[in-house]
Amino acid sequence: MDPVRTSAIVLAASDVNDAIIHIGPKLAVALVLLTAIAAVVNHLSGSGMAAGAVRAVLRAIAQLGALALVVTVVIDVLWASILFVLVMAAVAACTSAGRVTGKPGVIRRETVNTALLCLIPVGLPTLVIVALLVATGVLPMTGLAIIPTAGIMFGAAMNTTSLAGKHCLDSLAERYGEVEAAMSLGFLIREARLEICRHAASTALIPALDQTRSVGLVTIPGSFVGMVLGGASPAAAAAMQLFVLVALLAVSAIASALTAEFIARGLLERPERAR
Repeated sequence: MDPVRTSAIVLAASDVNDAIIHIGPKLAVALVLLTAIAAVVNHLSGSGMAAGAVRAVLRAIAQLGALALVVTVVIDVLWASILFVLVMAAVAACTSAGRVTGKPGVIRRETVNTALLCLIPVGLPTLVIVALLVATGVLPMTGLAIIPTAGIMFGAAMNTTSLAGKHCLDSLAERYGEVEAAMSLGFLIREARLEICRHAASTALIPALDQTRSVGLVTIPGSFVGMVLGGASPAAAAAMQLFVLVALLAVSAIASALTAEFIARGLLERPERAR
């Protein structure tokens, strides 16, 4: 990386950090306290997520540190940036597969098979949309543009796939009598299951819809704030944020529809229900 460019980026980042949050011992103490609060509340509420919250924070620390090092290396090399994006897609698919199978963090044969299938709703919409944006010139063909854009979309598709998959499978387990009743009336099993899955999967779209509807009124997105503090005009920051929100709606809609279809066809199942 060009030393001059590196210095400029570091200086700009320092200015933004000073404006948003002060990095130092006090921040470390705040992170520890917030992690403790999350763990204690989860323990007292009986959610069973106390240990999971601590593990998630520890993983986030390690992964963000590694991300900072990796991105610094690959951001100026297009082929390395593309490879990094593909790794992101694989990790996102594995995460969703763990949620769908009910075995998060456990690598088994059924989880691997589910992860390969989850690559379609998690990875395909993002890869296609990013490729189209680059081809039309909307998005520059640089790692600096492609990596964060793809990462945001992968995150949305991953969350939607995980939620849609869980909701669909839970609904089918609770309402299987309705599926059998529909089949007795002449529905094919896919059609009968899809009647349940459509509504269940649609609930996974609520976060993206609410985020888009409330932007600027309830929430001020971090990317908007970052661009403004980095020197962009508020209008340019708003346009960029609008693009991100609409892109998230698109990938979430595709991920939800594909997940519901796969579950209706019996392609995505929990191990104990797999036939």
